[in-house]
Amino acid sequence: MTRDETEALSLLQRYADDPNGRAVLHRMADSIEVANRRARLYWTPTVRKSKGWTVNLRISRVFAITLRDDKVEIALVAESVDPAAMTTLIAAGDYCGSFVQEPGSERYALDWAEAAEQWESFERAHHEMLEYEGTDSKISNPEAHAVIDFLKSTLDRDLPYPERKLSAPVPSAVGRDGSGMGILAAFADSDAGKAILRATARSIEVANAESHAGWGTSVDGGGTYVALNVGNACAIRLHEDRVRILLLPERLDAEVRKALDDLALHAWDRPRIPGAHNFELGWQAAADIWGSLEDAHHAALTASTVRKNAYRKSHSNEVVDFLNRELGLALPYPSYRTNPDTDGLQGDDQEQTTGSGRPQFRDLVGSFGARGLLFPTETVANYVLALQTKRFAILTGISGTGKTQIAMAVARSFPATIQDQPAEELDRSSAPDDAVRMTARPFHFKWRQIILPVRFAAEVESFVAPTSGSASRMIQVAYPGGLTKLRFYREPNRNVTWLLFAGAHDFRDWYLENLQPGDQFYISFGKGETPDDHRIEFRLGDTEVAERKLDNRVVVPVRPDWVDNRGLLGYLNPITGAYSMTPFLSLLLEARDEEARAKKEDDRAPHPFFVVLDEMNLARVEHYFSDFLSALESDEPISLHDDEGIEDGSAESGVPVPRQLRVPNNVFFTGTVNVDETTYMFSPKVLDRAFTIEFDQVDLEGYTDGVASRESGDLDLSAGKDGALRFTPYEKPDRNDWLDFTGVARGRYARILLELHAILEEEHRHFGYRVANEIARFVNLAREQSANGDESVKAAFDLALLQKVLPKFHGTQQELESLLEKLFDFAVHGGERRRGDADVRLDEWTVVNGRLRPNGTTASRAGVPAGTSQGDADGSAGETEGPQSEEGTDAGDGAADGPDPEFPRTAAKIWRMLRRLRQRGFTAFIE
Repeated sequence: MTRDETEALSLLQRYADDPNGRAVLHRMADSIEVANRRARLYWTPTVRKSKGWTVNLRISRVFAITLRDDKVEIALVAESVDPAAMTTLIAAGDYCGSFVQEPGSERYALDWAEAAEQWESFERAHHEMLEYEGTDSKISNPEAHAVIDFLKSTLDRDLPYPERKLSAPVPSAVGRDGSGMGILAAFADSDAGKAILRATARSIEVANAESHAGWGTSVDGGGTYVALNVGNACAIRLHEDRVRILLLPERLDAEVRKALDDLALHAWDRPRIPGAHNFELGWQAAADIWGSLEDAHHAALTASTVRKNAYRKSHSNEVVDFLNRELGLALPYPSYRTNPDTDGLQGDDQEQTTGSGRPQFRDLVGSFGARGLLFPTETVANYVLALQTKRFAILTGISGTGKTQIAMAVARSFPATIQDQPAEELDRSSAPDDAVRMTARPFHFKWRQIILPVRFAAEVESFVAPTSGSASRMIQVAYPGGLTKLRFYREPNRNVTWLLFAGAHDFRDWYLENLQPGDQFYISFGKGETPDDHRIEFRLGDTEVAERKLDNRVVVPVRPDWVDNRGLLGYLNPITGAYSMTPFLSLLLEARDEEARAKKEDDRAPHPFFVVLDEMNLARVEHYFSDFLSALESDEPISLHDDEGIEDGSAESGVPVPRQLRVPNNVFFTGTVNVDETTYMFSPKVLDRAFTIEFDQVDLEGYTDGVASRESGDLDLSAGKDGALRFTPYEKPDRNDWLDFTGVARGRYARILLELHAILEEEHRHFGYRVANEIARFVNLAREQSANGDESVKAAFDLALLQKVLPKFHGTQQELESLLEKLFDFAVHGGERRRGDADVRLDEWTVVNGRLRPNGTTASRAGVPAGTSQGDADGSAGETEGPQSEEGTDAGDGAADGPDPEFPRTAAKIWRMLRRLRQRGFTAFIE
């Protein structure tokens, strides 16, 4: 037995003798089994002497597990760890850096007991790390069998040994020029290989149709494979003896799946794409079965949510050129330098944009139909205007009418992509193995000091003696700008070591000029011959202007147990000292940063951000959203916490969260609402601070044919500047909006609104300046953007009355009947009273597609009679209420034979509220 084996088995025995250590060995055995299933050529146990003897599980060039005398180092994909578990892991473990070969990976060192206790919480993220797509590292590992034998006998586990070769035959023509292009030439020399190249070309066409920037082809530097990469996954990899293909197995029938399982050399899942698996097959087997797999393969290409190729820097046009030349095709090249305003739009969404990068209204409406969403033009225009006016819309109605879908479809039409200079990964060949990746935090710039990682600091302190009579020490620091000395010290009561910029103005200025919060850099410790020669080295990665897609939309499922705003804004955990983040808060912080970026760039407005509060009234809105209701009106900040360390990022969590946050003006809110016995009714305060739009009718005939069964309506936003929609930063409506409104239609609608205000004031139910300004803003925006002139202005005024005046009315018949009858008369006659105090005869009228009509009007598949607009203002489709007849009715006062109501949408809602009031003795706007 060699010395290495002796030391390794001695270390393993110490683990086996301790209950926690033994639990760690079992977890390591689990990881070996996972690694063998996923990449059986590329794993092996190794033994090293690095600050003591270690036993490692190595995946290609990455150390997935390292067993030390007192610690266990575990590699994992950090983004896959539950946030709460990640907080606990950070608090209990030492950060050991990351791997440049596998972006997003991190290593943490834990005590045996902590590792045994916490392993389950991060095991999935650790196993995801085991799928690292490296190549055979040809490690010399004579101790591998000794390690496996020990684990097998001690744990009574049937573990595999690492393999060094595949059993599939290697075609003799492969790699004759020693490059990846030689692999392609070998494929082209055989019928089976050529079939696979054609399939690869078809996959490129599918990937390019999904996203011009979402794919790329690459050639391994060692000439071992050629790959098609889509999003953050390898979709096809051509090796000298086998083919790897990404599939969604659920799309395969049982017979094909069985054949695939029989033929596959091995398979493993791709956790980053739900349901996806990689399968490796020999050349001939892949060619024979590819036709049965292609649908499942193409589905996997479009399943990834990543729309920018994570491997774009390794893209090689040579692969595309070879396929075009060999197969006589005209395959495209990926487009990594696209318009930053349109990057990320896919399919129909991409066609919706103008040269300015903003969607055109008509194409936006058309895209709904392409997705099977039958929203009339007026419904979409109404929703867009509501957000532009108030930036908070409530979509209410029966379940399943597309409320969330219209909100998300509009949000998807405004993708947000910026250009910045992210720090790139260091070339590992130019960096020491123990280099630690760091992130610049806000407190670095505020206090001119950084916190050294615990393990890194311990190593530095072990070689640098303290200054006489002081707790601080001095050390040389090398950085791209030169060489200097900095002071560092450990806080007596905390395990925190600070490196101070004070006294080294050259280093301070270099740091402040070359980094900003969020940028990454690397530090390493170099031991010299004497203590004076020891040094800390700072390194920056190469930077280039790159495009980054902002995550500018979020759907927040409201929970019934929310009694405060913590579900939205997170909270400061008093036990861990870390701030518990939420997707909602992350979006607000990103929107705030985007506001700041746009302010520095005078030539653009900030990108809009969208929040959808799904099932908003499952909890009492006043409990969890009241802070926002006040902040949206007052523009005052919302308090989050009082911890200075959390604010500047110096707390253990390292995530800077401000003490107070003003709601950014580029964020637009939508709440979806269903009304049933499981939900809560809104208070007048909530309804007063939003536009409330009803979705309560269903067009099943149109749904069957795929075509809306009515005309689009009077409100159309196709005449805005350059024909494009805008969500500019919100400005609260004010008196200037009102003054502009008083000039619309020579002041007619202002006079009508004053008359309505007088009617309501008689009952002390009138509205204030805010509602007047919001109605004015809504109508003004419609006039600016609409293509239908006066008809659009009238429709917008009708909708504004419906959505800003009526929602506040709810009560008993004794309280409301007289007032609703006056309002009904007002809506029918446009403010010119003709019926005096006569009772309203509901049977004289009917509601067709959300509008009030005289009872002689009939609804049909083709629409209402000529000259009658039939759009559906409240998201409805095909509703007809009340008795109808082809000849009309003799209802008195000539109502049945008279003209349509002046404001048919408002009148229709009052008609429904009055009918319910007389039937049940109570009514409310939201049904």
